[in-house]
Amino acid sequence: LGVGAHFANVLPDLADDATTGVVGLPHRLGRTGSAFTAAGLLLAATVTLALGPSHGSLAVTVGGLALAVLMVTAGSAAVLRGGAEAATAMFRMAMGLALLDVTLLLVRGGGLR
Repeated sequence: LGVGAHFANVLPDLADDATTGVVGLPHRLGRTGSAFTAAGLLLAATVTLALGPSHGSLAVTVGGLALAVLMVTAGSAAVLRGGAEAATAMFRMAMGLALLDVTLLLVRGGGLR
């Protein structure tokens, strides 16, 4: 969850970071690579939280997974379309997915020990 959020957080700043000489893994992967890495990591966190052991309801599990898939699909489509709004769309998707993950952790986290 944390690494995925970091990759998403870097996306809007990649161009500014390049001019100032900041070079990290997200910068080496580039905008598309970092966007899909963020999406994959956040989706993995969602799946882990949704399907992990707990006493949560099936509705929360199915709803969380469905919402996660919709968000990742929308963010990925924006990145594939390209353009200036792609990084912003992926950043918003990643932050929404992180919020969903935190919600799942709070709702279902009692069984994750």
